[in-house]
This record gives sequence, C-alpha cells and structure tokens, in this order.
Amino acid sequence: CCRARPARRWGRGRRSACPPARARANLAGAGFPDTAVWAYDGRIPGPELRFRQGDTARIAFANALPEPTTIHWHGLRVPNAMDGVPGLSQPPVPVGGRFDYEFPLKDAGTFWYHPHVNSGVQVAHGLTGWMSASRSASTATCSGCSATGV
Repeated sequence: CCRARPARRWGRGRRSACPPARARANLAGAGFPDTAVWAYDGRIPGPELRFRQGDTARIAFANALPEPTTIHWHGLRVPNAMDGVPGLSQPPVPVGGRFDYEFPLKDAGTFWYHPHVNSGVQVAHGLTGWMSASRSASTATCSGCSATGV
C-alpha cells in the first residue's frame, strides 16, 4: 500500500508524491466492511498537498491504477502542459507510467484535484484530494497569519 511522504523542500518549491492505487477504506463506519476504492496515497480523500504562494509545486506521479489517468488541478493557474486534461493538455499517464507535475503557485487559496480520464469511474472510486497554498509572508494581510515565505 502507498505511504504518505512529507513534502521535501527542493529549490524554491516542494516535492510531494501522491500515487493513485487500489485500496480499501471504511466509508460507512464501525461495524461495516471496508470498501474497495481507488485512492491517492491510500486515503479518501487524498492527502492535502500544502504549499506557500510563490512555491513551485513538484508532484511525482506514478500510476498504480489498472487504467490510464491524470491529475487535473481545479482553480489553479497552471501551464497548459500540467493541466491534466488528456487529449488537450497532456497524454494520459499509462498503467505503470510516471509523470512529474511542476508548476508555480501564483495564488493563495484552497483547491482540489482529481483525474480527467474516465472521470465518472475514477472520481466515483474515490480519486479526489485537496491542496492549499498559504499566503507568503510578503503578501499576508490577515492578523494572526502564520504563513511565512520560503
């Protein structure tokens, strides 16, 4: 099963891994059987990917699903080649294949990610997650903000 790895600093960015794979999760609570799911890093929803505004996100993606997939980043302004829309912005990542997503985080906020290949099936199996980009110290305007620049 996949294990979460803490994000590592790498230049002015961070590197994360969120491999999608088959997993089991208890969706109905104690006393109910686990459900077969597809999950990022073995979790439903997938792991929160934390960054700071101005970081360069680097996500090492290895497809352990039984079919091709991608990651689409909702709400993020990313280069077209990193947008995860097969046939439009990137080819699907084949079974056993790898793809390195790398893009600057221009905006602070909370965003979500999911596949854009066979979305009706892959999202329904559990492939969703969220990421956040906190304001850098130079742009923080709220009182009590704890975000700092990289």
